Amino acid sequence: MQATVSLRPYDIFRNDWQIIGSFALCYTFLPAIAWLAGGVVDVSELVSHQVGPQAFSEVFHAFAAGKTLKVHVQIGH
Repeated sequence: MQATVSLRPYDIFRNDWQIIGSFALCYTFLPAIAWLAGGVVDVSELVSHQVGPQAFSEVFHAFAAGKTLKVHVQIGH
């Protein structure tokens, strides 16, 4: 996609706009999954809860309330 946005820096300042974005590279998702599965990357400090799918609604609301970090929903458990 070749979309562009033109903004004047002064307009950002004058209007007190906040610009929030994120960036993801294509083709990085599968290697990241492989690293997690192979134990290359340790995310245990980031995961606060591990639950089965039956608890999804409960942990979703707990996350929305700021009571969890990352939640691992274990499908098939």
